[in-house]
Amino acid sequence: MDMKVKGVIGFSGAVPGSLHYTPDGNYLIYALGALVVVKNLKTDKEVFLDGHSKDISCVKLSHDGRTCASGQISNMGVKADVIVWDIEKAISLFNKGKVMIGDECYLHRLKQHLGRVQDIDFSCDDEFLCTLGGQDDNAIVVWRVNTGEALCGAPAAADCGYAVKWLNGRNDRVVSAGAYNVRVWQVDFSHPKLYPLDAKLGNVRRIVTCLSITEDDHFAYCGTKTGDVLKVKIDRNEIAKFNDPDTTIPVMAGCSKERFPKG
Repeated sequence: MDMKVKGVIGFSGAVPGSLHYTPDGNYLIYALGALVVVKNLKTDKEVFLDGHSKDISCVKLSHDGRTCASGQISNMGVKADVIVWDIEKAISLFNKGKVMIGDECYLHRLKQHLGRVQDIDFSCDDEFLCTLGGQDDNAIVVWRVNTGEALCGAPAAADCGYAVKWLNGRNDRVVSAGAYNVRVWQVDFSHPKLYPLDAKLGNVRRIVTCLSITEDDHFAYCGTKTGDVLKVKIDRNEIAKFNDPDTTIPVMAGCSKERFPKG
């Protein structure tokens, strides 16, 4: 017997950064198991975007609120899907009384990462999507949102990556962070290719689990597993010729004295 979800109660918060409001403030979008939930805050009713085969590991809403992307966990060595959803259509079907609407709302199913999709982020103009694979994969891939085409990719770092974030004012620069690394990436869309530059962290060794970038795009605040916050200056050179030295390199600007007990 095919059982259909009629409603859900509560929000566990188990998926970091997965709770999003639409720009008009009327709808809430979050992950629940293998479903993306769209909830009307005025009526308290919900619809469900079904399509993932296992639990969702990350969700991100585009800046204009028209598109959503979600990544999942998979078995070791098996590709983990990223699904790009049409939120405008989901809300339209919501208003028509439909409940399970995944088949009607998915735009692209992106298959690249193995085992897990660790993090996702939309560029400032919502034209590009950056995805970060989990421990089995540990790769960064840049996609074109409207076509679902993979443009370029590269290993995230020598150690695991846990977070990725586009700059607020540029669609060609991404920051990634993870186990003992913070990297600033320049995307060259003419080739296309990714060019990383490692931030100099000195003797500080931290496992970064989340990122936030200041509005002026000069600093990244990096939350760590040990509970303190690193401040990293993320300015870097544009793409240089092979023999040209880098004169502007990302560097740590400070570390908080206070530690949050749960990281």
